[in-house]
Amino acid sequence: MTEKNWETMDEREFERRLAADLPELPPDDIAREVTPWRKAVNRILVGIGLNVITLNFLGLNDFLPAIGMILCLLGFRALRRESGWFRAGLVITVAKTVFCLSALVINMTVYREILEDEELLYDLGLLQAALLFALLICLWGGFQRIQQRARTDSGHAVGVLCLWYAGLWLLAVWEAESLWIGIAMIALFLLIIHSLSRTSHEMEKAGYVVEPAPVRVADRTLAGTLTMIVILGMVIACLFFSRYPMEWTLAEENTAQTEEIREELAVLGFPEAVLNDLTEEDLLACQGATQVVIGEESYRYFSGEDDETEEEQGMEDSVEDALTDGEADEAGYNMTLTAVSVQLADETDSWKIFLHFAWEENPGFIGTESLQVYGSWNNRYFWGWNEEFTGQVLCEREGETYRSAYHDLGLKTAAESAWGIWLGAAFSFPQDCEQARGYVSYTTYSYEEETCWDSWFYYTHQESRLQYPALTAMERHYAGAESGWGDAFETLYTQFYFETE
Repeated sequence: MTEKNWETMDEREFERRLAADLPELPPDDIAREVTPWRKAVNRILVGIGLNVITLNFLGLNDFLPAIGMILCLLGFRALRRESGWFRAGLVITVAKTVFCLSALVINMTVYREILEDEELLYDLGLLQAALLFALLICLWGGFQRIQQRARTDSGHAVGVLCLWYAGLWLLAVWEAESLWIGIAMIALFLLIIHSLSRTSHEMEKAGYVVEPAPVRVADRTLAGTLTMIVILGMVIACLFFSRYPMEWTLAEENTAQTEEIREELAVLGFPEAVLNDLTEEDLLACQGATQVVIGEESYRYFSGEDDETEEEQGMEDSVEDALTDGEADEAGYNMTLTAVSVQLADETDSWKIFLHFAWEENPGFIGTESLQVYGSWNNRYFWGWNEEFTGQVLCEREGETYRSAYHDLGLKTAAESAWGIWLGAAFSFPQDCEQARGYVSYTTYSYEEETCWDSWFYYTHQESRLQYPALTAMERHYAGAESGWGDAFETLYTQFYFETE
């Protein structure tokens, strides 16, 4: 522009030309959508929505609240200078975000069983509810403060949201189960959110402007960093914390006393492969045994062939052994299941039962394993038992035999799809082990001279890590539940029984 033009141009002409050179402003509705206030409030409302209305499948009941808390974190972070209420909300949001993201990682480990404890689960549920309710209170107080500054009176939608959430928890405590109540609560929630959105819009129309608090880390960078930390944590948890901690020790040599008992049992027909795996405690319990009844069955999965063998022996007192063929899903492994019943030398008709399994090859031990036994002890009119359980797992590593107690061995309550009391054993094998095997044992006695002992033997093997939450083999069997990312387990079962006369 020449000096002459500057001298002849008046102030209005200068403003006109300057305005002509500037880009056009966006429409008012678009401008309002991208204002700091609207963006922050929308993030908070969506985040709260993802926490109060969840979907209980595919792990969404954990992932959606975590995403919602990240959105709330970004929203309260932008508003923290506007009110002390928003600063308090930011503190609560940080605490709840850490909780939600940590839960995602813990759920990929075997330690998630700790979170399944009923008392702890109840306490954590109360804590989660209290934190979210406190967050709503902070949002309510922040809205009230902003309304005072904007000099608007647009209602108390956040307060209604607090009452709605309190009512939701009362319905949960009363265990109200009604489709219409659920639909009504969802509809009411959507109306409250719509009212909050209108309240935010009226504040903007009144001229209230928010200046975002300065941050060192951009929103996108913060959200991406938190996401990567969680993904990395889940991968590490899956690879290194998805197995039970087992106490493996070198197997000890037999004592002279147990060696003598071992020879007596071998004469009665006790299978050598099972006999060699018994603990000294179990061998001593069988001292003076009068007879042994055995049954054996081998499985080959995924091969298209079931290689079955059955060994029957005629015993004194017309004790018969019968092995009923079980059903096994097709899989790619070899396993031998053996049942041994030892009649003890006492005045009662007592039997010590051994249920033994042996892998003929390493199927890939990547997680947890479990045994589940259902026996005639559930028929209390004919059989009793002492509820004392023994057993161990063994394997070979670098030419040495190692043994360990079970991670968990005891009585379990069946799922709703079954009934009765089960004996359960949970454990993990080293990934590089060979000849993995183990057994469980218990003592039972008959109330009748002629009766039948019936025992169902289940083995659950984990064959995939791709599951969320990371169920254990024990949980998979007793809960009858499948993980959100598909079933990562294979289960085989068979039946052993014998009759006494």
